[in-house]
Amino acid sequence: MGGSFSVLALFFKLGLQPDVTTLNILIRGLGHDNRVDEAASLVHKMAAFGEGCKPNVITFGTLIAASCKQGQNDKAIQMLRMMEKNDSKPNVVVYSTIIDSLCKDKLVDEAFNLFSEMKRKGIPPNIVTYTSLLQGLCRLGQWKEASRFFKEMNSNEVWNQNSVMEGYCLQGDMDKAKRIFDLMLKKGSIVDVFSYSILINGYCNERRMKKAMLSIEEMTRKGMVPDTVTYTTLIGGFCKEGRIDDAQNMFSKMKVGGPLPNIHTYSVLLDGLCRNRQIDMALKLFGELQRRIQEFFNGGATFKS
Repeated sequence: MGGSFSVLALFFKLGLQPDVTTLNILIRGLGHDNRVDEAASLVHKMAAFGEGCKPNVITFGTLIAASCKQGQNDKAIQMLRMMEKNDSKPNVVVYSTIIDSLCKDKLVDEAFNLFSEMKRKGIPPNIVTYTSLLQGLCRLGQWKEASRFFKEMNSNEVWNQNSVMEGYCLQGDMDKAKRIFDLMLKKGSIVDVFSYSILINGYCNERRMKKAMLSIEEMTRKGMVPDTVTYTTLIGGFCKEGRIDDAQNMFSKMKVGGPLPNIHTYSVLLDGLCRNRQIDMALKLFGELQRRIQEFFNGGATFKS
């Protein structure tokens, strides 16, 4: 992560302010390195970096996921409360992440308290929420309660297939995610760019780039056009594997044939270059980003934020 922090250093050195997207990347990297305390410290300092750096749902969600991965459920719940104080509304993914972690630690009563809380707030549970709680009851041998809860699951509209697939992707269970995807195809359900992007993001997070590329080739054959999010996800996946040439080729393809890279795409590639110690390339790319931002404010370029 030392390379990732050099991205932040570049922003300050060149007189530019980092944005929340850049800082979220750093927090995610710290989380992956199991440096949760440092990530939490950065979250507390973000607002001081200037306008546009206020922590958002992604910021807190990333830190909560990292805390849960380390078994630090108390810290995850502290972050949940901090979200509310910062006017950043927790979503179903945030709640489900903590509930799943609590259930794995056999803290099922605490998990059900959060389950009740999210429903009071009008946040509908998804398949991950229900599955985590059901598994938690089963781990404790509470079969009667598990049976009752299973009936509740079936009486609620929680079986949105994209949500199910995304839930498995978040858990890193790509085999189950792919089975849901194949079931959608078999049943004739609507499979669009969003569906493919969920699957591709899951593969990239698990560093299964061959599967990710096969998925994008398949969607292209079906006449679907990958969007900026899809390409940015692939660039991030290549960077994680140290395949900088492939990441840069994908970036060049975006600039030539579209969709055009946005500031998040630049941030992802900058982060990858720095983490792979390609500092000269990072400086060159940062200069290009500077020029594009300047052209945008002068009205001479199209640039999506």
